[in-house]
Amino acid sequence: MHNINDLIVSKWGAQMMGYKFPCSIGRGGIGIKTQEGDGITPSGIWEIEFVMARQDRLRCSASYKINIRDKENKEVWNTFKQISKEPAQCLGAYVISMTSKASDILSVYFLQKQAKTKNLLRVVPLFETLDDLKNAKDVMENLFKLSWYRKLINNQQEVMIGYSDSSKDAGKLSASWHQYKLHEVYTDANL
Repeated sequence: MHNINDLIVSKWGAQMMGYKFPCSIGRGGIGIKTQEGDGITPSGIWEIEFVMARQDRLRCSASYKINIRDKENKEVWNTFKQISKEPAQCLGAYVISMTSKASDILSVYFLQKQAKTKNLLRVVPLFETLDDLKNAKDVMENLFKLSWYRKLINNQQEVMIGYSDSSKDAGKLSASWHQYKLHEVYTDANL
């Protein structure tokens, strides 16, 4: 039995939250035991790190209705639907607390697009835990490698560096050091 939020992949494609996506499966099908080069797509539960789609291949029916049953996900979706109805003057940035990977940032842009938000909010990652501070440079570098992402943000990215959670994780001295190092990276900002 699966949850509506699970990504289900079969030989017919992928499905998640009522969306169906065409996807490529290895020539050997889907299997449990795989090795590099065998052409078998591994089965299992995997965390989605990154999703890319070609704009010319995206199709969304006007009659399509998103069906979300989970209370927290429904609250998030309702927030994005409300954002899409507000005038741009009323909105600023969407800050993502506890950002840990690129998909945290991209999912906010995706939800804004799905909600048909005319004036996209700036999406601001907030790196808070010690691990997130250590990984922030790699996360942002991976996004900045994408020309379409740089165009989307007009080559300007706000980033917030948190201190509370990292201090709890590692103590004030270690957290302060990693915050300083990350601040230096973004100050030099040739990512």
